[in-house]
Amino acid sequence: MCKDKRFSCAVGETCDLSAGKCVGPKNAYRRTINLNENAVRVNSTKIAAGDASLCSDIQDDLPSFCNCDASASGTYGAQVTCSVDILDVETIDVVADLEPCKNPMYISLKVTEEDLGFSWSDSISAGDTEEIDIGLDIGIPDIGDAGVYMAVGINGDLSDVQVQLGVDVCATLPIIGKECGSSITSGLPIWILDETFSFSDVCN
Repeated sequence: MCKDKRFSCAVGETCDLSAGKCVGPKNAYRRTINLNENAVRVNSTKIAAGDASLCSDIQDDLPSFCNCDASASGTYGAQVTCSVDILDVETIDVVADLEPCKNPMYISLKVTEEDLGFSWSDSISAGDTEEIDIGLDIGIPDIGDAGVYMAVGINGDLSDVQVQLGVDVCATLPIIGKECGSSITSGLPIWILDETFSFSDVCN
């Protein structure tokens, strides 16, 4: 098992998340890293009318490095807290407040890195999809300096809304220029939530 539990390699191999490869003894060979089954799922979930807990509906769709608590506002919402390991280079803490029944529905975000004393916050409303530069730079082996981004989106109406929340990395590569996500490595972006929901019953 790799440090990032979404991925795995065979016994005796180590994970090179930045390259998306499994490394054998004495660096003898490399093969593509395994994405664990159900580590990232994209599906459509119908939420039952009268269900008061958004967490009960999204818990199974969240990765193992996240926890979910009911919204402090007392609404049909959730606070998702994640410790995100970015390619075995940096770990950031992400707190996302999801409020699907507000008008407009929104996600508020806070990202911190305790060792650096780093803190960033923002929010995004329905109808927006953004790759937001949070102002945190990391060094990736064989790539160089890269910026950490939040990939966030809320699109659709209450009966069919896609919610996206993830951590991405962008770097300026020689000759090629700016590249992000899977163009850098198969380990990106790191999705916290990428689902399509119907909120019409619970929000109305």
